[in-house]
Amino acid sequence: DHHCKWLGTCIGGRNYKSFFVFLFSLVFSLWLSIIQSLWYLYNLVNDKIDNEKKSLGTAITESLSKAPQTLIVPVLAFLTTCFVTHLFGYHLIVIVW
Repeated sequence: DHHCKWLGTCIGGRNYKSFFVFLFSLVFSLWLSIIQSLWYLYNLVNDKIDNEKKSLGTAITESLSKAPQTLIVPVLAFLTTCFVTHLFGYHLIVIVW
C-alpha cells in the first residue's frame, strides 16, 4: 500500500492489522496525555483557589509557573494528535467500508 517512514517499513496486507493497532495505541496515548496534563493543571489551580484562597487568574499563573509542562505537553500533543487522529479515522473508514 505505502511506505511508512515513521515505522521504517511498507504497510500492506500482511502487516495492516499491526499498523492499525499501532495507530489506535498512538491516538489513545496522545489523548490520554492531553487529558492527564489538563487534569493535573486543573487540580493545581483548584488547590491554590481552595487552600490558599487565590483568585482564578493568580492561581492559574502560579500553577503554570510551578509546572509549565502542564500546558506545554497538551499543546504539543494536541498538534500531533490532530494529524494522527485524522490518519486513524481514515484507516478506520477504509476498514469499515
